[in-house]
Amino acid sequence: MFDSRRESSDPFEQPVHLLSALAREAEARMDERLAARGSSRAHREVLTVLHRAGPHGRADLAAPAAVLDDLLALGLVRTMAVQLGGGRQEVLLLAPAGEAALAALHTDAEAVQDGLMVALSRGERAQLGSLLRRMHASLGQDGNFGSSASVSRKVRGRAPAARPTARPARPGPAD
Repeated sequence: MFDSRRESSDPFEQPVHLLSALAREAEARMDERLAARGSSRAHREVLTVLHRAGPHGRADLAAPAAVLDDLLALGLVRTMAVQLGGGRQEVLLLAPAGEAALAALHTDAEAVQDGLMVALSRGERAQLGSLLRRMHASLGQDGNFGSSASVSRKVRGRAPAARPTARPARPGPAD
């Protein structure tokens, strides 16, 4: 029986195992909801990246071509051709239908969350959310909520660019 006044000595009741089990359950429930909408995690991730980071070149999204083609066929994203450096590139933008689909997915996520947190009071939910955000921020990933690193990469095959750091001034000619 669960006793909130003491920590468990069972290694499978430690937070890392519980977080992992809850994450698997949350993903399984979200996968069911995505499938009911004719969608997938990959669709959700691309929509999230386009919503959060704006238009991306088709070649710059680290997502399978079939996923991008699905989103185009469903009218959730649209394309625009741009001239860059003497070459033409196809840029993907989130369409209004994509914004609506993402809003529906957020509603689904709230329902999944409510189902997983049914045993917690409103205050406990807020506290848990705060603790998880703080833990996530301590990993240095606070700006990367909502999308996997594989899809949010700007350039296929490369890790996200490091944040610029101040460079020392170059010595110039003497005055």
